[in-house]
Amino acid sequence: MDLRQIDCLVHEHVMQECRHRHVREHTERTDSGYHIYPRCVDCGVNVVEAVVPKYSSDMEAAMKVWHALRARGVYLDVQTYADFYAVVARHESGPMVKLAYDEATSLPQAICGVALLVNGVEVPKS
Repeated sequence: MDLRQIDCLVHEHVMQECRHRHVREHTERTDSGYHIYPRCVDCGVNVVEAVVPKYSSDMEAAMKVWHALRARGVYLDVQTYADFYAVVARHESGPMVKLAYDEATSLPQAICGVALLVNGVEVPKS
């Protein structure tokens, strides 16, 4: 599975953002005339302008995933090694029990992998 597919899974399952599956043409009147664009029926977003962040390759976007998990009481412990990163997810309080564990060659990818596992989505390793 490539990184953009992982980004879409994170966007839907972890960040709980709309994937814009139900799209309908929308017409909007502006000062310069009529503007026609595809709009998501579920959330009202202009689908042309909607972009899924690169959660699995951009550290800034991966930190948004980190904070989304923290808001739900899930803490991440990072372990760095010579050629990979390991991330362990655990509950905020209570005994030190692992919820999920993942490792990858980049920290954003490891964060996304463990975030998906916490949400019950298993990503096949390539």
